Amino acid sequence: MSSEEELVVELTYGMPEDINKFVKHVPLKEDLTLQLLKGHLLVEEIVRDLLRIQLLNPDSLSGDKGASFDCHQCICLVEATRIKEENIYWVWSAAKKLNKIRNDLAHSLEPAGIDDRIKDLIELVGSQSPHFKGTGIKGNIPIYTQVHMAILGLATALSSLKQ
Repeated sequence: MSSEEELVVELTYGMPEDINKFVKHVPLKEDLTLQLLKGHLLVEEIVRDLLRIQLLNPDSLSGDKGASFDCHQCICLVEATRIKEENIYWVWSAAKKLNKIRNDLAHSLEPAGIDDRIKDLIELVGSQSPHFKGTGIKGNIPIYTQVHMAILGLATALSSLKQ
């Protein structure tokens, strides 16, 4: 894929507002750190939305006397409160992998093993996301495009759980 070619993926699920945020905020550029940080923020926002949707009284967690959960805890809580769905089980692992990558980037200038963790995320999403299943995310695609596609696949899969 040349730099002039557009990444075209038919988005068949996911909430339009989340897809629009992805397009607006997650750049398709060679800056992997920016892609990963912005993509993580979007995924975290979707996970927090899912948590609020699933709780009977979500307002009790906010405000001065509320609780503060980090992203990993939110992912685990949402996963624990959902009915197990065979076709979507992979999103929890992928979200945790993205969160680990984000934490590594936020706390180290040159995190050890980051390239392997990024490849692992790409392989997981590429093999499980309905957008890429069967074809994966591979070929002569630049790594920044692969990361963009992986985050897109994860974000839309999580977003579809809001419906």
